[in-house]
Amino acid sequence: MRRVWILLLASAGVLAAHLPHRAHAQSIWMTREGRDVSMIEFLHPSEDFVDTDTFNGAYFLSGRVRISPSLTFVDQVPFASHHAVRTFYDYQLNGFVTGDVKESGVGNIYLGVEGTRPESRIFGEAGLRLPLASGEKLFAADQGVIADVRRSQAFFPKTISFEGAVNFVSEAASPLTYRLRLNPILEYDRNSSSSRLSGSYSGQVGYRISAVRVGAAISGRMQITNYPSGPLPGRTQNQLELHSDFLSGPIRPGFEAKIPLGDWGQGLGTVVGASLTWIR
Repeated sequence: MRRVWILLLASAGVLAAHLPHRAHAQSIWMTREGRDVSMIEFLHPSEDFVDTDTFNGAYFLSGRVRISPSLTFVDQVPFASHHAVRTFYDYQLNGFVTGDVKESGVGNIYLGVEGTRPESRIFGEAGLRLPLASGEKLFAADQGVIADVRRSQAFFPKTISFEGAVNFVSEAASPLTYRLRLNPILEYDRNSSSSRLSGSYSGQVGYRISAVRVGAAISGRMQITNYPSGPLPGRTQNQLELHSDFLSGPIRPGFEAKIPLGDWGQGLGTVVGASLTWIR
């Protein structure tokens, strides 16, 4: 297993050094315009038969800071909140109880790098997630996971993730846009002292003019090893994403929706969200 970790780290380093980077452990809709970019997202999932608070869901604060013409530092701070009346099994009382559950906490912070090669349409990314999500706040963690399954590793408790990705995009000047992305993820679960290999993927299309950008995507996650004992049901979990953002200045509000696809989404409704981007 040590060789696997070393190989992933070495591959990530090569990827970071030689491919143009535009990190997408962040939102796949985050703009690449400007020298520096900040984006805050709120995603609110819904569950059948669960009456949750309006501000339940996942929050992501993401940033890009260009430190040289060919290198950019990227980060993301995830946060999850859950407040609802739920029925659950209490192991201390050895029975089901109904109570008011209120949890919130920081997820696994992402730190990475991105580089650029002018005019290239293939780029890569590399980074890691620090294992900061609490194992004591499982309702909040679950809220973060179902808010965006593609980034569910941001909320796995006590899990460190090494991530890399390869992307292929449309011409920068084209009003019609597309991007394909493949993202292997090596996760180490500190609770069980075990590793698993997963991956995320997305394919998106869109259209943009100066003051409006709209798009749709199919994205998801696959468990490659340790199936079916991973943290999510089934080998794959997919979702349909719809996104739009507006204005042509440095401040751009946006809206999005994520619709679970397949058996894993049974009992889950559409995730709705809003974002605000600041370009500098």
